[in-house]
Amino acid sequence: MFLQDFDAAYQILNSFETNQIDEIVISISFDSESILVYTFLCYCITKDARPDRFHYLASQVLSLSLNIYNGANEAGCFHIKQAIRLAPSNLDYKQFALSFYFLPGQPLDRNTALAIATEILEVEPTNQTALMVL
Repeated sequence: MFLQDFDAAYQILNSFETNQIDEIVISISFDSESILVYTFLCYCITKDARPDRFHYLASQVLSLSLNIYNGANEAGCFHIKQAIRLAPSNLDYKQFALSFYFLPGQPLDRNTALAIATEILEVEPTNQTALMVL
């Protein structure tokens, strides 16, 4: 990935299961603290048949391992909103989105957090993260 042969890296990455892809990319991101990991994920968003999964992964990388950079949490919030827009029934995306409501500076505003929490609670009435928003 760091040689910027994104096409080859994308092909290799797609030979793994989705949960393995997440673990690999997040691990590389924590180890390297390189913005190039995020750049690669932006490339993947443009290439993949399911860009929502790479928006979700970009959101995780930005908010968990690259949050040392100014604007990373806000950019992560943008990406999770895009993932939800592309896959509106995915509860994992919605639950992760709520984490942005609890961050300093609150990248996810209260009205959006309430709307997402309500959607989650319709399906999972005991979801603790959603209940914390209320």
